[in-house]
Amino acid sequence: MIHLSSACLLRVAHIQWQPRPDLFAVTVVCKATFALQPLESPLAPVQEVPHATDLFWGDAPQSSLRIAADLVPFKRHVDVLVVGHAHAPQGQPVTSLVARVAVGGMDKKIEVHGDRHWTHAGQLTEGMHFAHMPLRWERAACGLSAWNPVGVRPGGLPPNLQPVDIRLSNSADVVLPAGLGPIASSWPERTAKLHRHAATFRHEAWYERPLPEDIDGAYFNTAPLDQQIAELAPGERLLLEHLHPEYPQLITVLEEVTPMAVARRIDGREQDIRLRCDTLCIDADQGTCALVWRGSLILGSADEDVAVVVTASGRHSSEEDAEVVTLVPRAGGGATSGNILAQVPGPVRRDSGERADFVEVGVTLSPELISENAGLPFAAPVLPFSPQGEAGWTVFADPQAPCIAPPPAGASPDDGTGTMAAGLISEAVRPLPFQQSAAQPSPPAPAQVQATPTLPAPAEEHLSVALPPPLIAPLTTARGEPPRRQFPRPPPLLGSLVVTTAMESASAHDAQSEPPTARRAFETASPTPVTSPPTPAALDAPCRPHEPEVRTEDVPLDRHAVITAEIAEARAPRADVLRGHALDEPTWAAVDRRWRAALDKDGRATGRLRAAHDAAYVAAVERLRGPIGLPEYARIAVALERREANEALDALKIQRSALMPLMRLWTKKVAADGKLAAEASALLSRLRTVE
Repeated sequence: MIHLSSACLLRVAHIQWQPRPDLFAVTVVCKATFALQPLESPLAPVQEVPHATDLFWGDAPQSSLRIAADLVPFKRHVDVLVVGHAHAPQGQPVTSLVARVAVGGMDKKIEVHGDRHWTHAGQLTEGMHFAHMPLRWERAACGLSAWNPVGVRPGGLPPNLQPVDIRLSNSADVVLPAGLGPIASSWPERTAKLHRHAATFRHEAWYERPLPEDIDGAYFNTAPLDQQIAELAPGERLLLEHLHPEYPQLITVLEEVTPMAVARRIDGREQDIRLRCDTLCIDADQGTCALVWRGSLILGSADEDVAVVVTASGRHSSEEDAEVVTLVPRAGGGATSGNILAQVPGPVRRDSGERADFVEVGVTLSPELISENAGLPFAAPVLPFSPQGEAGWTVFADPQAPCIAPPPAGASPDDGTGTMAAGLISEAVRPLPFQQSAAQPSPPAPAQVQATPTLPAPAEEHLSVALPPPLIAPLTTARGEPPRRQFPRPPPLLGSLVVTTAMESASAHDAQSEPPTARRAFETASPTPVTSPPTPAALDAPCRPHEPEVRTEDVPLDRHAVITAEIAEARAPRADVLRGHALDEPTWAAVDRRWRAALDKDGRATGRLRAAHDAAYVAAVERLRGPIGLPEYARIAVALERREANEALDALKIQRSALMPLMRLWTKKVAADGKLAAEASALLSRLRTVE
């Protein structure tokens, strides 16, 4: 039996199957859901569980596929999928638009039209206005040889979805299908990959019998061919146009999260399960993006006991967020019945930091779990193991599961209890799953990296120091986070233009002056007078610790931003900048640690601290180098799209450290002002045509 648990916020599931008659394997699936936002998209507050079965529009198998199952054995390529609707800008109805998704070398556009028809004179009417258009294959053309079985046939109404830059001359024109969603297993594009097994292969029960060795492994890929890529690199930029309910154009990078899985067999041996990211699915209605990782493990027999723990590096690797997850059959359900009861952990409430109660849901088992590994039907043969046994699966959550549970607070990684938890995972830094292609063997783990000592965190009450009321709201802290392993931070993010939601104006930040206390401390400072040598008694007196002129808690957020900007601009030596603010190096280090910790925590909550910090930072930069307006912003945005941001910043004499604050601030300004948004759109269009 497989005992699977997640020691992180990500959802996990597994399924047991047979790569061939004499071999048994288990595939582990890990799923992360991100809230799509400009520049960087963090993990969503509610994580979506892996889908056990295919879901069709209207729950009718004869219609197009709405959501593809996550529980499949493997995927040869990385699927890039978009489901939901295409959205008109700001919800204002249009007659047509171009929807676009670009990531990892894939850049696909489709035209989206309102309902049209042919007149008696054979003329094509203009499309009706629409604000949202379903991205269903029923709205696309059927294509040659019924590539899209549910599509619009020639001779009827024109399709709503079509390839870009084509002209329809009459109703008999054959239009190629254009869509962004998943392809059903019964469609010709996929059944052709089953070869001679097409007539007998049961997709909904593929795990019940050994997989045929002569099928094309790409059968389990659900994306159209032009939406399949070789791999998804870490920090890959994602661009969406008219595929988000709020942002007509969104350029972002997903928060870096690296799941890792370790299996422990009954004899105590541990084995890493290499997880490979093979699915990126964008929900254009929810404004989310899901990544799915998959990895497989060869079993010694069908009923071998194996405990698997999934952890994740990144901001959400804390053991405090652990959740035990397991799939168990319902009473009376056999191994092949697909009748499964799942306990899904509730979401973490941001107001209290507590997790909601577990919720039981029924899950109908279906395909989806495993990635390339030795011994699979498309890899080199391996030694046979025990003969056939009962198939297994699992996707679940049981806080009382005896085999795997998070360790008690303060427990050492190996406290002798035999509990499976994050402590079982090696501290060795593993390669990102994006960097491992299906054909490559898992490289050896590098030398062990010692965790960086955690600097003392500021007292909780200090995070709510008095700040200028117009700038930020009081910081609400969710809950204390335990010390966590330190992993290398991802490289600097390069995002780009996107029209974002309105937020509070930054003008108050720009106008905010330096706190009077700091100004007085600087203005009254005078050279130390020369005095006579100290007396012997003075020399014998105990040395008192140095006390800075300004205490850590006296430096508000906007002043921290100003000092950070002045240091980055390097118009004066660092020591002179600090002296100008009545600070010394130790005090500044403490101030910087305090506010960076608060900003990092706020980035996973409201984002208001970050917005206030950005406004103050950019205002300080403008005082030093002059105003930064819409033309500069547009120029940098286009440069980001072309991966020429450094050159643009150098030409504009803007320090590279100002890139992210500047882009975040201006995207919010554009979103809050309709006139400014129109000007930005026109300016960007002109700049994009210039080489």
